[in-house]
Amino acid sequence: MSEFENNDSLSVSTPTVMYALNQDQNRQIAALHHVASRDLTRPVLCGIHIRYSGDKLVFTVTDSFKMAERSYDVTNKRPQDCNVKKLDGVNHGTVIVNTIALRDALNVVKSSLVTTLELGNDGVTVSANAMSLTIPTVPGQYPNVEQFWTKHSAGDVFAAKHVAILAEYLWSLSRSTGLTPKRMGPMVLTGTDELKPLHIRMPGESNWRAILMPVRV
Repeated sequence: MSEFENNDSLSVSTPTVMYALNQDQNRQIAALHHVASRDLTRPVLCGIHIRYSGDKLVFTVTDSFKMAERSYDVTNKRPQDCNVKKLDGVNHGTVIVNTIALRDALNVVKSSLVTTLELGNDGVTVSANAMSLTIPTVPGQYPNVEQFWTKHSAGDVFAAKHVAILAEYLWSLSRSTGLTPKRMGPMVLTGTDELKPLHIRMPGESNWRAILMPVRV
């Protein structure tokens, strides 16, 4: 995704905010590590970008070839099993931490019915059952990924006769949902031609979406 540009507005440190996750949400966020970069020379892309603004909590990962995102409604207007509960803190901000480290911390407490996620200047603290694990922030600016979500609307259709994608990447995106194959349901791919990013979504899982770059053949 060579079109990445930095967005300075996403790199501002902010005071602490706290959220409560249920077990499904814990698993969904941990599963995003399948899409993050493993290139340690690019630590920002090895990180998970967490953005909270108003009534939305958004987790984004990318390795510049594929990207996945989980977003949650943090208002009290939805059923509790679909809603991340905001416990305390400011209304907007952003933080980047290592994706594998966050996955490991979430896995330590995955058997807890409720996990507390505290986001702050120094990093992310995962707490449950009198245990707390803190993952420090990754310095740097996360790419401006929003430009990719807005380039193609949900109604786009393929103009190309064929699109080539790497099975490895599609498998990684499938695993990033945190769902078992039986629960996953169909994936819908939309795009405009064989060289533009493909948007991937699942009709039954509205808070997950992904982007995959086609390969040249």
